[in-house]
Amino acid sequence: MGAIRKRGNSFHAQVRIKGWQSFTKTFPTKSLAKRWIEKTEAQLREHPVRNETGDDVTLADACTRYMNEITHKHKGYASESARLNFLARGVLGNIGLRYLSTAQINAYFQMRATEVKEGTLRKEFILLRQLFTVAISTWNLSIPENPMAHLPVPKDSSNRERRVTLDEWNKIITIATQMRNPLVKAVVIFAYETGMRRSEILRLRRDDIDGNICTIRNTKNGSDRIIPLSRK
Repeated sequence: MGAIRKRGNSFHAQVRIKGWQSFTKTFPTKSLAKRWIEKTEAQLREHPVRNETGDDVTLADACTRYMNEITHKHKGYASESARLNFLARGVLGNIGLRYLSTAQINAYFQMRATEVKEGTLRKEFILLRQLFTVAISTWNLSIPENPMAHLPVPKDSSNRERRVTLDEWNKIITIATQMRNPLVKAVVIFAYETGMRRSEILRLRRDDIDGNICTIRNTKNGSDRIIPLSRK
């Protein structure tokens, strides 16, 4: 069902249909809001939600289980956990996995594409697709097929090679100096001089540094990497 609420000089439209996430949009006139509701409801009804019986596990439940059973084994545990928590809190979180359809998920990622960069979108997409794969093949939940199996994976963002400007660097150092933890500034300078990731820097031990050479062990691709250190 659609609903319209006036907020200041705008009209806030919302569409909610059982089994779907809610959709909202703001319009300058009530007539435009009403037309959008009618169009959106018609589009959603063209893609009925699944109605299989079986395990009633929500996406939020699945995210928590995936985090506890699988994510903790990954090197990128912190960032992957953050993505899972975001998915769990999002508009799809309270919907059962067996109800989620390809159309719903596609609509969600079309919305996310307007909010985040390509790289972030791609990571969220691949993680959610893998969650469905695990739910079907490992957890044996009652989901007939992966609703993301035939959706195209978002393109990866192009690599950028750019150093910060002197003005940007001065602002970064100013903020780092104001942090309560006095080591933040040192970590920031070390990252600037070496190009190392935060996780790589925080894993360093004294034995990893020999003169002007730093050895990064257990990297993202599984092999060690040698980094020359500047005098600074």
